Amino acid sequence: MGLYLQVMLVIGVVSHVSDLVTPLVSDESVPPTLSPSVTVIRWGITVILAAAWSFVRFARPGRTALIALESGLTLGLVPVYVHLASAYFSGALSSFGPVFALVGIALLLVVRAALVPSPVLRTVVIGLLSVMGLFVFALERLSAFPAVVLDGLSFVGGAFVIATAVTSHVIYGLHRQVRDAMRLGQYELGRKLGEGGMGVVYEATHLMLRRPTAVK
Repeated sequence: MGLYLQVMLVIGVVSHVSDLVTPLVSDESVPPTLSPSVTVIRWGITVILAAAWSFVRFARPGRTALIALESGLTLGLVPVYVHLASAYFSGALSSFGPVFALVGIALLLVVRAALVPSPVLRTVVIGLLSVMGLFVFALERLSAFPAVVLDGLSFVGGAFVIATAVTSHVIYGLHRQVRDAMRLGQYELGRKLGEGGMGVVYEATHLMLRRPTAVK
Protein backbone atom coordinates (compact mmCIF):
# COMPACT_ATOMS: atom_id res chain seq x y z
CA MET A 1 0.00 0.00 0.00
CA GLY A 2 2.76 2.42 0.93
CA LEU A 3 4.63 1.70 -2.30
CA TYR A 4 1.44 2.26 -4.32
CA LEU A 5 0.97 5.70 -2.77
CA GLN A 6 4.65 6.47 -3.22
CA VAL A 7 4.57 5.60 -6.93
CA MET A 8 1.42 7.68 -7.53
CA LEU A 9 3.03 10.56 -5.63
CA VAL A 10 6.17 10.32 -7.76
CA ILE A 11 4.04 10.32 -10.94
CA GLY A 12 2.28 13.44 -9.69
CA VAL A 13 5.54 15.22 -8.90
CA VAL A 14 7.00 14.24 -12.29
CA SER A 15 3.95 15.75 -14.00
CA HIS A 16 4.64 19.08 -12.25
CA VAL A 17 8.31 18.94 -13.24
CA SER A 18 7.35 18.07 -16.83
CA ASP A 19 5.24 21.23 -17.07
CA LEU A 20 8.36 23.26 -16.29
CA VAL A 21 10.97 21.31 -18.24
CA THR A 22 9.14 20.45 -21.49
CA PRO A 23 8.78 24.07 -22.72
CA LEU A 24 12.52 24.56 -22.12
CA VAL A 25 13.56 21.70 -24.42
CA SER A 26 10.90 22.14 -27.10
CA ASP A 27 10.06 25.47 -28.70
CA GLU A 28 6.85 24.03 -30.13
CA SER A 29 5.53 22.86 -26.78
CA VAL A 30 3.28 25.47 -25.22
CA PRO A 31 1.66 24.41 -21.95
CA PRO A 32 -2.06 25.08 -21.79
CA THR A 33 -3.35 27.94 -19.69
CA LEU A 34 -5.06 26.30 -16.72
CA SER A 35 -7.63 27.95 -14.51
CA PRO A 36 -6.73 28.57 -10.87
CA SER A 37 -9.20 25.87 -9.79
CA VAL A 38 -7.49 23.23 -11.95
CA THR A 39 -4.08 24.23 -10.60
CA VAL A 40 -5.39 23.96 -7.05
CA ILE A 41 -6.82 20.50 -7.81
CA ARG A 42 -3.49 19.27 -9.22
CA TRP A 43 -1.48 20.47 -6.26
CA GLY A 44 -4.21 19.35 -3.87
CA ILE A 45 -4.00 15.79 -5.16
CA THR A 46 -0.21 15.84 -4.74
CA VAL A 47 -0.58 17.03 -1.14
CA ILE A 48 -3.26 14.40 -0.42
CA LEU A 49 -1.07 11.61 -1.79
CA ALA A 50 1.88 12.85 0.26
CA ALA A 51 -0.28 12.98 3.41
CA ALA A 52 -1.72 9.51 2.75
CA TRP A 53 1.75 8.06 2.23
CA SER A 54 3.01 9.67 5.44
CA PHE A 55 -0.03 8.35 7.33
CA VAL A 56 0.56 4.78 6.12
CA ARG A 57 4.32 5.02 6.66
CA PHE A 58 4.31 6.39 10.19
CA ALA A 59 0.87 5.69 11.70
CA ARG A 60 0.75 2.04 10.55
CA PRO A 61 -3.07 1.82 10.33
CA GLY A 62 -4.97 -1.48 10.44
CA ARG A 63 -6.10 -3.54 7.47
CA THR A 64 -9.63 -2.05 7.33
CA ALA A 65 -8.30 1.50 7.32
CA LEU A 66 -5.78 0.63 4.59
CA ILE A 67 -8.48 -0.89 2.38
CA ALA A 68 -10.76 2.13 2.86
CA LEU A 69 -7.91 4.57 2.17
CA GLU A 70 -6.66 2.75 -0.92
CA SER A 71 -10.13 2.23 -2.42
CA GLY A 72 -11.20 5.81 -1.69
CA LEU A 73 -8.08 7.33 -3.24
CA THR A 74 -8.20 5.10 -6.31
CA LEU A 75 -11.85 5.88 -7.05
CA GLY A 76 -11.40 9.52 -6.07
CA LEU A 77 -8.63 9.97 -8.63
CA VAL A 78 -10.96 8.96 -11.49
CA PRO A 79 -13.05 12.17 -11.65
CA VAL A 80 -9.84 14.16 -11.07
CA TYR A 81 -8.20 12.57 -14.10
CA VAL A 82 -11.30 13.16 -16.22
CA HIS A 83 -11.48 16.79 -15.11
CA LEU A 84 -7.78 17.43 -15.73
CA ALA A 85 -7.91 15.80 -19.16
CA SER A 86 -10.89 17.99 -20.07
CA ALA A 87 -8.98 21.07 -18.91
CA TYR A 88 -5.84 20.21 -20.87
CA PHE A 89 -7.71 19.31 -24.07
CA SER A 90 -10.27 21.97 -24.82
CA GLY A 91 -11.58 23.63 -27.94
CA ALA A 92 -10.56 21.84 -31.13
CA LEU A 93 -8.74 19.19 -29.07
CA SER A 94 -11.66 18.44 -26.74
CA SER A 95 -12.23 15.01 -28.27
CA PHE A 96 -8.82 13.88 -26.95
CA GLY A 97 -9.83 14.53 -23.35
CA PRO A 98 -11.71 11.27 -22.64
CA VAL A 99 -9.02 9.23 -24.44
CA PHE A 100 -6.22 10.62 -22.28
CA ALA A 101 -8.42 10.27 -19.20
CA LEU A 102 -8.80 6.57 -20.01
CA VAL A 103 -5.00 6.29 -20.32
CA GLY A 104 -4.63 7.84 -16.86
CA ILE A 105 -7.27 5.53 -15.38
CA ALA A 106 -5.63 2.48 -16.99
CA LEU A 107 -2.25 3.50 -15.56
CA LEU A 108 -3.85 3.93 -12.14
CA LEU A 109 -5.43 0.47 -12.24
CA VAL A 110 -2.25 -1.23 -13.48
CA VAL A 111 -0.11 0.34 -10.75
CA ARG A 112 -2.69 -0.60 -8.13
CA ALA A 113 -2.94 -4.21 -9.32
CA ALA A 114 0.84 -4.60 -9.32
CA LEU A 115 1.53 -3.01 -5.93
CA VAL A 116 -1.56 -3.57 -3.78
CA PRO A 117 -2.28 -7.18 -2.72
CA SER A 118 -6.03 -7.35 -3.37
CA PRO A 119 -8.58 -10.13 -3.86
CA VAL A 120 -9.77 -10.48 -7.44
CA LEU A 121 -13.35 -9.44 -6.60
CA ARG A 122 -12.27 -6.14 -5.05
CA THR A 123 -9.97 -5.45 -7.99
CA VAL A 124 -12.77 -6.12 -10.48
CA VAL A 125 -15.24 -3.91 -8.59
CA ILE A 126 -12.77 -1.01 -8.35
CA GLY A 127 -11.79 -1.47 -12.00
CA LEU A 128 -15.39 -1.47 -13.23
CA LEU A 129 -16.31 1.56 -11.11
CA SER A 130 -13.24 3.41 -12.38
CA VAL A 131 -13.97 2.73 -16.06
CA MET A 132 -17.66 3.50 -15.57
CA GLY A 133 -16.59 6.74 -13.93
CA LEU A 134 -15.06 7.85 -17.22
CA PHE A 135 -18.39 7.44 -19.00
CA VAL A 136 -20.25 9.20 -16.18
CA PHE A 137 -17.98 12.21 -15.69
CA ALA A 138 -17.15 12.66 -19.39
CA LEU A 139 -20.67 11.90 -20.65
CA GLU A 140 -21.11 15.27 -22.36
CA ARG A 141 -18.01 14.88 -24.51
CA LEU A 142 -18.47 11.16 -25.11
CA SER A 143 -22.01 11.74 -26.40
CA ALA A 144 -20.48 13.41 -29.47
CA PHE A 145 -18.32 10.37 -30.28
CA PRO A 146 -19.31 7.88 -33.00
CA ALA A 147 -20.63 4.56 -31.73
CA VAL A 148 -17.56 2.71 -33.00
CA VAL A 149 -15.27 4.94 -30.88
CA LEU A 150 -17.41 4.38 -27.79
CA ASP A 151 -17.26 0.64 -28.41
CA GLY A 152 -13.49 0.86 -28.69
CA LEU A 153 -13.13 2.81 -25.45
CA SER A 154 -15.43 0.35 -23.68
CA PHE A 155 -13.41 -2.59 -24.98
CA VAL A 156 -10.09 -1.06 -23.89
CA GLY A 157 -11.50 -0.24 -20.46
CA GLY A 158 -12.90 -3.74 -20.06
CA ALA A 159 -9.62 -5.29 -21.21
CA PHE A 160 -7.73 -3.38 -18.52
CA VAL A 161 -10.22 -4.55 -15.88
CA ILE A 162 -9.61 -8.17 -16.92
CA ALA A 163 -5.83 -7.70 -17.09
CA THR A 164 -5.67 -6.08 -13.65
CA ALA A 165 -7.89 -8.83 -12.20
CA VAL A 166 -5.46 -11.47 -13.44
CA THR A 167 -2.53 -9.45 -12.10
CA SER A 168 -4.19 -9.17 -8.69
CA HIS A 169 -4.88 -12.90 -8.68
CA VAL A 170 -1.19 -13.65 -9.19
CA ILE A 171 0.13 -10.96 -6.82
CA TYR A 172 -2.40 -11.73 -4.09
CA GLY A 173 -1.66 -15.45 -4.34
CA LEU A 174 2.08 -14.87 -4.04
CA HIS A 175 1.53 -12.50 -1.12
CA ARG A 176 -0.50 -15.12 0.74
CA GLN A 177 2.16 -17.75 0.12
CA VAL A 178 4.86 -15.47 1.50
CA ARG A 179 2.69 -14.52 4.48
CA ASP A 180 1.99 -18.16 5.28
CA ALA A 181 5.69 -18.96 4.99
CA MET A 182 6.56 -16.15 7.39
CA ARG A 183 4.05 -17.30 10.04
CA LEU A 184 5.30 -18.75 13.29
CA GLY A 185 2.42 -19.81 15.52
CA GLN A 186 0.47 -16.68 16.46
CA TYR A 187 3.15 -14.41 15.01
CA GLU A 188 3.77 -13.08 11.52
CA LEU A 189 7.47 -12.51 10.97
CA GLY A 190 8.81 -9.34 9.40
CA ARG A 191 12.31 -8.07 8.78
CA LYS A 192 15.34 -9.53 10.51
CA LEU A 193 16.49 -7.32 13.38
CA GLY A 194 19.73 -9.07 14.26
CA GLU A 195 21.65 -12.31 14.40
CA GLY A 196 24.11 -13.76 16.88
CA GLY A 197 25.48 -16.94 18.31
CA MET A 198 22.25 -17.61 20.27
CA GLY A 199 19.88 -17.24 17.32
CA VAL A 200 18.13 -14.77 14.99
CA VAL A 201 15.74 -12.02 16.10
CA TYR A 202 12.88 -10.99 13.80
CA GLU A 203 10.42 -8.14 13.98
CA ALA A 204 6.96 -9.73 14.26
CA THR A 205 3.28 -8.94 14.71
CA HIS A 206 0.91 -10.86 16.95
CA LEU A 207 -1.91 -11.92 14.62
CA MET A 208 -4.70 -11.64 17.21
CA LEU A 209 -3.56 -8.63 19.23
CA ARG A 210 -2.03 -6.81 16.22
CA ARG A 211 0.84 -5.70 18.40
CA PRO A 212 4.48 -5.41 17.30
CA THR A 213 6.94 -7.67 19.05
CA ALA A 214 10.27 -9.40 18.59
CA VAL A 215 10.66 -13.14 18.07
CA LYS A 216 13.91 -15.00 18.62
